[in-house]
Amino acid sequence: MKVNLNNTITDVITLVRTKYSHTIDIILHEDILTLEYMYTIADDRDVYQLIQVKEFDDKLSIEFLTKNICKIIDIAELEDIFEMLHRHSTKQKYTSVEIKFIKEKYVKGTKIRLIKMYDLLAPAPETIGTVTSVDDIRSTSSKL
Repeated sequence: MKVNLNNTITDVITLVRTKYSHTIDIILHEDILTLEYMYTIADDRDVYQLIQVKEFDDKLSIEFLTKNICKIIDIAELEDIFEMLHRHSTKQKYTSVEIKFIKEKYVKGTKIRLIKMYDLLAPAPETIGTVTSVDDIRSTSSKL
């Protein structure tokens, strides 16, 4: 079943324009839409994004060329990807007190359930795992 690509393209452009940048360069070549735009993080750093959008069955293939990320998604998932990219580009450093608290709370063997993870390769929400370690950057490793 072929989706109406024009509505989907309009939704993608609107989302990027509303969330990140009023100025977007749009290139449409055959069945590939390319969006180029800049946005500023914390009034400090400009970030350049280059996204290619292709139709894939009833979903979209969104490729973030500047980040080497590619995933097949529904249009509703695009905002989650923008949030993930934003969180990765604005990571904060944690204090030794915060790291100590996390290490004490999530000791080896603790059962955990994934609620949400801002990573394209994340397991599905509600996946249950067991903590195997916590490192000094507050990253928790687990076995699923």
